[in-house]
Amino acid sequence: MRRDQLMHLVDTTMGSDTPSYALLGDGIATLTEEFNAEVETKHWINQKDGTSTVNAYTPSFNVEREDCIDDETRTFMKKIINELPTGSKAETYVVRVEITDDAPVNGKAYEAYRRKFAVSAVSIGGDAGEDVTDAVSFSGVGDQVKGTFVVDTGVFTPDGSTPTPTPTP
Repeated sequence: MRRDQLMHLVDTTMGSDTPSYALLGDGIATLTEEFNAEVETKHWINQKDGTSTVNAYTPSFNVEREDCIDDETRTFMKKIINELPTGSKAETYVVRVEITDDAPVNGKAYEAYRRKFAVSAVSIGGDAGEDVTDAVSFSGVGDQVKGTFVVDTGVFTPDGSTPTPTPTP
């Protein structure tokens, strides 16, 4: 699989009843989701080696984006940086989907995972003569939800649910 087949889409409405997902892509050179496993290790006196248990995950990632294209992602990131939201106003959803084949994505529902994230401003600036670079941080909130995502319509459907159409602007 190539990197362009692993998509992260952010709900730019910040959790409204009618989500609008935008691809984290243009202007972003790297995005690596860290899973941040919480591992508990115990070592009893009768054991040669310890025993580890994974208790939880709190995924996170940072996005650094050149301010080179005026799109929904730029508007979303500028809102975070300019308004510095806190609490529930700083929460939104991200869908991670893997495009696992070379077939056209039109109308196809791909397995996907949606998770709520707290989004915080990291920085704004850059080098002289270059585009401004905005950076925000995403920190996982709660459990992920497995479902399907149709890329061309922007609709995420949790497993066992009926799809809810996303209005077209």
